[in-house]
Amino acid sequence: MSHIDGLEQIIALVGRSASLRQEGRTEAALGCLQQALAVNPRLYPLHLNCARLMAELGCYEEAIAAYGRYLRDAPDDGEAAAQCRQLQQEAEEHYGTLLEIDRDNVDFHVLRGNIRLGAGRAAAALADFDQARRLDPRCWGLEARRGAALVALYRHEEALAALDRALEREPGNLQVRLQRGRVLQALGRWEAAFASYEQLLCFHLDHPEALVEQAHCCFALGRWREGWQRYEWRWETRQMADAWLPSTAPLWLGRQSPEEQTVLLWAEQGLGDTLQFLRYVPRVAALGARVLLLLPPSLAALAASLGPGIEILPMGGDLPPHDLHCPLLSLPLALGLCRPEEGPGTPYLRASPERAARMPVLPAFQGRRIGLVWSAKADGDAGRNLALAQLQPLLGPGRRFYCLQQMIPAADQEALAALPQLQRVDEWLEDWADTAALVQQLDLVISVDTAVAHLAGALGRPCWLLLQHGGEWRWGRQGAATPWYASLRLFRQPAWGDWDGAVAQVAAALADWRGG
Repeated sequence: MSHIDGLEQIIALVGRSASLRQEGRTEAALGCLQQALAVNPRLYPLHLNCARLMAELGCYEEAIAAYGRYLRDAPDDGEAAAQCRQLQQEAEEHYGTLLEIDRDNVDFHVLRGNIRLGAGRAAAALADFDQARRLDPRCWGLEARRGAALVALYRHEEALAALDRALEREPGNLQVRLQRGRVLQALGRWEAAFASYEQLLCFHLDHPEALVEQAHCCFALGRWREGWQRYEWRWETRQMADAWLPSTAPLWLGRQSPEEQTVLLWAEQGLGDTLQFLRYVPRVAALGARVLLLLPPSLAALAASLGPGIEILPMGGDLPPHDLHCPLLSLPLALGLCRPEEGPGTPYLRASPERAARMPVLPAFQGRRIGLVWSAKADGDAGRNLALAQLQPLLGPGRRFYCLQQMIPAADQEALAALPQLQRVDEWLEDWADTAALVQQLDLVISVDTAVAHLAGALGRPCWLLLQHGGEWRWGRQGAATPWYASLRLFRQPAWGDWDGAVAQVAAALADWRGG
């Protein structure tokens, strides 16, 4: 077991909590768990226990927030996610009942609005916030919540106005200023967003989230060197603090030569980010370093195609001896690269011939064989994902489709079963080397912004990438091409939330496509 700060005290508090719970003293049991989390707030299973006790006590908002803290660490816990959704429904019904008794109660409208917003019901939340503001025009604290609801409804200009009103009353509210900058980014106003974060930094000189967002602005504006420097602040953010490698060796950012040194390179973020930045690993080996590459086990076999002089290690074991270490997304800074074009070309990964030989051969087909990914996560991602039914215009004659995602959202299960021209291949895919072997057989991949798109690009295979209107820093502000991958073609939403418009562009391109 890894070291846990205050372990003995935590064990005692958790045991005491269990005893109190058995005695029916729920509030006291909750207090013990909260004391344990005060000792070490990173014990995320305790947040789940707290959430359940809070729910028993009718503390809806606190319980939902505790579920949220737990699910950020355990996003695949379907049972906990279902419990949270059920609690949100109960909370909404509870405040609805109270509003039937006292319909002009501002607090009840605000509380129900908060619950609805957290449950993804932005329009209903906005209605509550607006009603609360009508009842009490002096309730300026609502503007930030209205801004969040308006963003979820893709009404970014109105959200910006709401956040500006909030800042008129609270100019030092750092969270609102951070939210304002992100809205400007979503609007594609990267220079204005950078300046907005600069105003935040006047209040808090080293605010890590603001500095990281400025890095994203720099990337979108082509100011790569400045962006990579600012991006090192990610390790001070709440999102990334727990991802830091517990190495005692010096961090390598290019200040010393790695020649004849053992350099441990390690994956720090999602699979897509890892696939994208594997391109730089051979460059470290070319500098004369002995390279150890620490990766999720599912990527280990595929990464062996990077070339000689790189030892692949699966994450989860003890760290091997090393002289220096560097996270993958810091490699452009360490190597002194200013632009994506300075990195290696594609392909830089290759499908294994042995895996391809074991992979079932796709049946002979006169038309096009196309891989499809419409959902980045099984539980949904409102920004990046489509519903499967929205891709119906693509599923025409002369094309055979293969589902390259293994996790299918519950809402799409029925639609998938009704599409015989879309074949599931889950049983063929044990890791990313298998997926690469399958992609190598396809004529085209059509994907939302997920790891499969990065894989296709790294393999040099044709891929059409569906992007939400605001996009992301790595895909630039406009255009159909990306310097990261020569084989990718970008299809952007014409307006926020307009997946039908993006799919129509793909359908038209498919009608004209001759392959190659």
